[in-house]
Order: sequence, then C-alpha cells, then structure tokens
Amino acid sequence: MVEMLRLCALAAVAIWLMRPYMTDRLVGSGDSLWYASALGDFTQQTRAGVFPVLVGQSDWAFNGAVSPVRIIPLYQHLGGVLDLLTGGRLGPFALQNLCLVTCGFGAIFTAYFSLTAIAPKLRWPAAALATLFVSCPGVLGTLYSQDLLATWVAVPLVPVATSALCQTMRGGGLRSHLLLGSSLATLWWAHTPIALWLTGVAGIMRVGNIICHQRTRGEWTGITCCLGIFVLLVAYPMVSALSLTHTGKLDAPILGSFSLADLLATIRGSFPGSVLPVSRRAVVPLSDLQLGYSLAFVWLACLIYSATKLVGRSLDYALGALMIACALIYSLLLPIPFWTSAVWRLVPKPVLVITNQWPMQRLYVILAGLLIVAAQLAIGSLRDMTRRTIAVGGVFTFAVCLWSLWQAREFLEEGRTRTATAANSALAARPENRVIGAYAYGALGRIPAYYSNGVMDPASENRLLGPDDVPQRSHSASPLMEGEFTGHRDSNPGILDLSPRLHLDPGSHYTLEFEFRNPKLAGILQIVGRSLFREYSLPRSGERLAFGSGPEQSHVLPLWTTEPHGDDVELRFIPQGGVPSSMERAGFSRFRLLRQDRKEPIELIGLIPLRLRVTSSTPAWLETSRMFIPGYDALVDGKRVPVRPSKEGLVTVPVGPGAKMVVIRYLGPFWLRASYWVSLTAFIGLAVYLIRGGKTYPP
Repeated sequence: MVEMLRLCALAAVAIWLMRPYMTDRLVGSGDSLWYASALGDFTQQTRAGVFPVLVGQSDWAFNGAVSPVRIIPLYQHLGGVLDLLTGGRLGPFALQNLCLVTCGFGAIFTAYFSLTAIAPKLRWPAAALATLFVSCPGVLGTLYSQDLLATWVAVPLVPVATSALCQTMRGGGLRSHLLLGSSLATLWWAHTPIALWLTGVAGIMRVGNIICHQRTRGEWTGITCCLGIFVLLVAYPMVSALSLTHTGKLDAPILGSFSLADLLATIRGSFPGSVLPVSRRAVVPLSDLQLGYSLAFVWLACLIYSATKLVGRSLDYALGALMIACALIYSLLLPIPFWTSAVWRLVPKPVLVITNQWPMQRLYVILAGLLIVAAQLAIGSLRDMTRRTIAVGGVFTFAVCLWSLWQAREFLEEGRTRTATAANSALAARPENRVIGAYAYGALGRIPAYYSNGVMDPASENRLLGPDDVPQRSHSASPLMEGEFTGHRDSNPGILDLSPRLHLDPGSHYTLEFEFRNPKLAGILQIVGRSLFREYSLPRSGERLAFGSGPEQSHVLPLWTTEPHGDDVELRFIPQGGVPSSMERAGFSRFRLLRQDRKEPIELIGLIPLRLRVTSSTPAWLETSRMFIPGYDALVDGKRVPVRPSKEGLVTVPVGPGAKMVVIRYLGPFWLRASYWVSLTAFIGLAVYLIRGGKTYPP
C-alpha cells in the first residue's frame, strides 16, 4: 500500500512536469519542428513496410536526411514503437509529444527504481531524489527552454547507468554489469555527447576501482560481459557514424564554426546566472541550465558526510569516486580563474567537437544523475539515526523538493507560451507547408546550392543534367495567369498586401515565376491561404541558387494545395524597416502562374522508394533531390545503373534518350545493415535475460 502511494506520488510529479506536452499541438520552435518532421518521415516509411529506416525518403525528409535517424536513432525508434502501439492514429506532433511524455515518466521511474536497487529499504529518499533529478533545471531545461529532444530521450538512461556503475563498484553481480554495459550503449543510440562523457566517466571510475580492489573470477566475468554487451549494442550507431565519415567535416552553414574560445565564452556568459534562481519564464536559456539550489544542498550534505568518513578512513570507494567526478564536472561549467580553461585544454579535440560550445546542455544531466546516486549511497551508509534526525531529514527533503518543483513552474510557463495554436499546428503538418530545414543536411557534409530555407516541392527538385552537369532547360508552358503584383498597406502597417490573389486547384502543381522590380528587396515574402502558410527571405532564402530576388537566385516557387475544394492564396511582403510609400506606388513584381503537367521531362511517381518517369531527347544524367551517401541502388527500366554524386552532392544516375522509368532505393552498405541486426538481436536477447534473470547482487 505504501509503495503504491509512492508510485502515485511520482506519477503526479511527472504529470505536473510534463503537462504542457500533453497535447496534440506543436510545442517548441524550429528544432522541435524538425524532430517532428524526422519522426513523421520514420513512421511513414515503417507504415510503408520499410525497415530498418536508414535515410529520409518521404515528403517530410525527401532529401535523404540521415540526421537524426542515423546519428541518434533511439528517438525515432521510440516513436515507431509508440506509433505501432497506437495503431498509427497519431499525427507527428501528437506522437512526438507522446514520446517526450513517455520519457518524462520513464525518467522519474527509472531514477526511483535505480536508486532502490542500491538501497532497497530507502524508498522515500529514492522517491525524493528521483523528483529532484527530473525537476533539476539542468535536466528539465533541456526540453523546455532549448528543444533538446534527443537529450530528453537520453535522460531516463542516465540514472540506470550511474546506479549500475555504483553497483559494479560495490561488487555487483552479472546483472549489474549487463545493466551498465547496455545502458551506456543505449545512450549512444540516444545522444552521442552525453554517451561519450558518461562512458568516459564510467570507464575511469571502473579502472580506478579495479586498481584499488582485488577482483574475483566472477567479477572479471561480469566485466567481460559488460564490455561484450556494450560492443554488440553500440555496433549500429558506431558503424552508422563511420559510414558517414566520407562526407568530411560539416559545413559551417549547417552547424556554425566552433572553437575552445567559443566554449569558454559560453561558460563565462552563463555566469552568474547559473548560480541564481531560474529566470522568469526561463528566458535566459544557457544560465537557466544549472544545477539548482535543491541538488546543490543535497551535494553539500553529501560532501559533509564524505568528509567525516574520509577523516575516519571509512569512506566508501563508490561514494568518494562519485564526489570527485561531480566536482570535476561542475568545475568545467563555472568560470573558475585559471582552472576551467586549463582543464578544458586537456580535453581531447574529438570530445570538444562532439560536446560543441554549449557544455551545460550535456554535462548537467550527467551531474544530476551522479549526485542522486551519491546521495542514496550516503543515506544508505548512515547508521543509528534517531527519530529527531529522521524528522529533520524529512523536513529538509520535503523543502528542497518543494523548491525544485516551484522553480520548475518557470519552465512549464515557457512551454505553454511556446505551444502553437491548433490551427497553426494543423497548417504546419500539411504537405504543402512542410519545410526542409538546414538540419536535414546535418552530417551530409554540405548543402546543395539549390537549397531554400522554405517549402520545396519534391516534384520540382529533380533535374536533367547535360555536359559539365549543367541543368537542361525544360519546355515553357502557357501561363494560366500573368500580370503585376501591386501592394497596399495591410491593417498592420508593417505588412504590404499584394494583389491579385491566385487560385489553386486540388491535385495540381503550379510554378509561380517572378520578375522582381528591385533585386535588392530585403524582407519576408509570405504566401497565405486556407491551407497554405509559407515564408521566404529576400533577397535570398537559402543557398546561392535558392529562391530570391537577386540576379543569381531562382525566381520560381512551387505551389500546390491538398485542400479538397482548392485554395485562394494571397502574397504578402514584410520589408525590413517598414513599408516605404514608394513601394505602394511602384509595382512589386511581374508574375506568371503556370500549371505543371505530364509533358514535363521529369514526373515524380513516388517517394518511397524514389520513382521517376524521365523523358529526354539525348543521353543525360538525372540529378535527384537525394543527398549522396554510399549505399544507393538505381534501376533504369529494370536494369541496374551506376550511382554517382553530382557537383552539388546529389544522387545522380545516367538515363538514355526516350522515356525511362527510374527507381532509386537506399539499401545501405552491408556492414551497416549487419550491425543493425546484430544490435537489435542483442537488445532482444538482453531484454529476455533481464526479465528472467537473477538478482542484482550475488547471493
């Protein structure tokens, strides 16, 4: 009965912390939208019978995106399982929110059960520490203030790994070693930077433990099994990452430049906010990722206890090692003169690159996990506590939990503020409004010159190339409508409404051609209708050949609608610095609206797999919308043809004269497919063993 009361209390805390995500609307901004797009692509492919999913293929990620599905695949796999359990009835935003809520509940319960595995009789302290872990600003803030969804998926695994690490250092049996190896390996599926740091911490602590204590044959068996299960489970994310190394370093436009100076500047910039209460509505993201006063007080109590044990030479190795690890990690997050920069300079460059310039996004989650395990160890080591001591400890625990949950309200308020309306969420999910952001090119090494940071039509992103990879010109159809876009001020004086309106029929794809009066226009072009909402930056919406008003840019936009009765769309322009009167008097742009038809040289038949009907009068190369990586296979009229990258890094295949049917699939290299099935089989075998296995500690 008491245990049920504790579990209900933990569930209530999880509901309190996760309630902004208990909705079918989009919560968050650009990062959240891209993760939802990646999840939508994954579920569309699995529903179409594609498994494993190795690259993007649907209209959510038609460019062949590999991030996050090949970099941190646990998020999509969790979404795929939940999609299967819910019968595929949820949209991408609802499914994404279900994933995040599941991880929130998972985090508080994995923390609780991991702590009770260390000290089974200390269940109320375990419940309190689990609450402090999930409500820690450095943990909760990763979700609410920064849209770090992959980090949040990793959060439930951190207590499992730290608890198993503690158990192995205290002579745990085979089960605890398997839990350590499997939880660390699963972290590599969830979030590479957190996995790298926690694996390093665990490795150093275990090596120190082996040096300081004599191991039995059974413990050596456990260590061997720990390493073995780790290698099997981590095979897929490791092979997947290595198979992408041919692309070289990521371009600066994708992730931005990074240096140690940037990292140190970030740490200095987050201070002193990182040791102050969470800001109102958590609007200072990097400073609000912090340890928080509650866990800081718990840490102080652990330090005092550890000091007394150290003086008496009775300090438990596991507790001492955890205290040292916590101190070292925390010192990396504060601008301590001379010390912080000196220690960061000792960190290997690959670790720095993976950590990137925001270490607080990675290290506070690990620090919080280590601290709650250390606190449970310290409480479990107390002997002969009086009722007065227990009462004081209970009041202290209740107070710090209350403060932590009170601070969490700032994050929850920010989550509510960042929740889109039902109408805007529905618009963002429609095919005609799906944006392929720069994140879709992460880990692919480059962004093609055609990329526009706005909606792109999969049917328009394939080209026939002639000699020297020069795109061939397509025939020019007769326009359905042409004329001049003229503007007048909206009721909002910062917006210029353009007329005339354009009518789109359902099932038809259109091309809107512009002839801009001013090639240096600077502002935002909006396309708005019942089913459409798009935005493009001018004078350039993306890369060198993207849509824009400049002489080099494309002046063409694709338009279509899935509205059953068609749509009447209006264009609006939001110029930088307001609307000058001259813009109202002069025409904005001439335009031509053309309907795409089956006479086009390239007709898109399907995306999963990519199927195109190509008609060319001469031998040519078909440049597709998919970014090239090893593993693509192409058939032209049923015959296999070679696949090569174009100058823009896109999948390109040769086609002869005449009408051809082209099918392009991503099969993946052999070792990639083999590593996936090895890891999946190991997961299944491990789950069976843990369900039917022995005790955590040897009898």
